[in-house]
Amino acid sequence: MGKIDTINVEVSVTNTVPANGADLLVTVRGGSLVTGNAAVKKAREVRALVESLAGFGVGEEDIHIESIRASVSSGLISKSSTAIFKLRICCHILEDLGDLIGAVTSQKQADLDAIQWRYPDAHELAKELLGQAVPQAREKAELIAELLGVKLLGVHSLGEKYLPEPHTPVRMGGGGLGLMAASRPMASEDLGFAVSNSKPFGLTLDVSFRVGPLV
Repeated sequence: MGKIDTINVEVSVTNTVPANGADLLVTVRGGSLVTGNAAVKKAREVRALVESLAGFGVGEEDIHIESIRASVSSGLISKSSTAIFKLRICCHILEDLGDLIGAVTSQKQADLDAIQWRYPDAHELAKELLGQAVPQAREKAELIAELLGVKLLGVHSLGEKYLPEPHTPVRMGGGGLGLMAASRPMASEDLGFAVSNSKPFGLTLDVSFRVGPLV
């Protein structure tokens, strides 16, 4: 096979995508050890938080226990042992985030450790970026071909490279948010950090076009 003549072009596009949800990572210190999902109902401190969040439309299906750690003083684990519960609370409506943070900080035994932002489906975002990048790559190749006095015959190869999606949580200093227990819902000005977030989602497209002489 003879050598294939090609024109190689690179196009980069980036969209700024706002978060459409968030997860609150919360630590609850319990006075008794309850294991499994039963902790949502049976651990008094966890149940108090669940009931407080229910007032803002957060159901039990939005509260996930990620880990439970026993805290023992006698060297033996029993039902009287205290426990540290790590929870993930899903916030689907960002306008409610300040209220949910207020519900967490109103509980004396709860600390807000971090916020993790959630974004729209990456597959749909990738399709949007491809819809922008492919025509740009074609237009760029056509211009180069015209300037060189050749014509495009087709695509020889194509490579995609997406901007990695960061999973960087907003962490709170000093083992928690550092706010006193709240007696009212909290607004963004009370919190000292943003209650919304956005990030760049990008694509670099490398396309090699086959070219030939003008007829």
